[in-house]
Amino acid sequence: MRRFLKARFFLTNSCSYNCVYCHNEGMGDQKGDRLQALDVDDYVFLAQVLKDNFQLKCITLTGGDPFMYRDFSSLVKKLEKLDIELVALTKGIPTYRWLNSEPEVFKNLDFVYFSIDTLDRDEFAKTCRVNPAVFDMGIIALDKLVSMGVKVRVNCVVKPNDPTESEKVLSMIDFVKKHGVQELRFIELVDIDTIKEPFVEKVIADAGIEIKVPTEPYNKMLLKRSKVTLADGFEFIVLRCMCSVTLFTGEVTCLNQDLYLDSFGRVNTCLEWEVNKNPNVSNLAELIKSRNTDGLVEELNNVKNGQHICPALITPEKRESIKAGLQLGTYR
Repeated sequence: MRRFLKARFFLTNSCSYNCVYCHNEGMGDQKGDRLQALDVDDYVFLAQVLKDNFQLKCITLTGGDPFMYRDFSSLVKKLEKLDIELVALTKGIPTYRWLNSEPEVFKNLDFVYFSIDTLDRDEFAKTCRVNPAVFDMGIIALDKLVSMGVKVRVNCVVKPNDPTESEKVLSMIDFVKKHGVQELRFIELVDIDTIKEPFVEKVIADAGIEIKVPTEPYNKMLLKRSKVTLADGFEFIVLRCMCSVTLFTGEVTCLNQDLYLDSFGRVNTCLEWEVNKNPNVSNLAELIKSRNTDGLVEELNNVKNGQHICPALITPEKRESIKAGLQLGTYR
């Protein structure tokens, strides 16, 4: 039986940041005459079908930034009733809209993930193409959520071939401890089949901190997701992957993959492949809007998927040449 244990709903293409590694070039044309955005009840219907037929356990709300979706509050209130883990991803600034107008909306989320790839303000500004002050505002938003009792977690992407990454790993651990963040996840960008050594654990060990470093022959399944506990009891997770963008290969290699759905009901097979030019896309919008449960289940069973690849691994020049990243937008 096919399963979709997790689903990602890309609610909007709008964001306050314009990160150089953003995958949104894969969203393709967002203004076509025939495109009709999914509404709140459409998302809820799809979630119910996924739960009833594909063992859905978790929904991640993303974008763009999901907090720039104008119906965010209404959506999370309805999804919360389905008894499915509900997660939202952000870099910080867009949360202010709801912190100022409807802070209780955060209580409907199981947790909020902040994407913080560096604690260096200038490097953050360069990577996200924003003013350095935006970094400070994002940290203030994080602290506000923690003070409200919202469970906050941090995602930090690590590139082992970058000599500055060692310092970042250690400073990020200190940051998470200081700010009361519930969980830290290092996402180590590496081909699991060609890994030379586990970078994050080695950095920590080289700093004189007691930690068990995996040794060869490596257990790939353990390397893919490792939970690490330091001597002081602090725990964090290391994920090693080529990112969560699915690349169509023609073969179904995993029956437990995430489902990636954009705001127009399209399931893309690779976010670096423009959705409107990808012949392997599944378009679920009509089935969702017509509440065709049987047809939707059949189509979901036929969704293509495959290996992982990460556009963050190509050069900045290549990213610029394909106009990667967001064209900054407004609330939809």
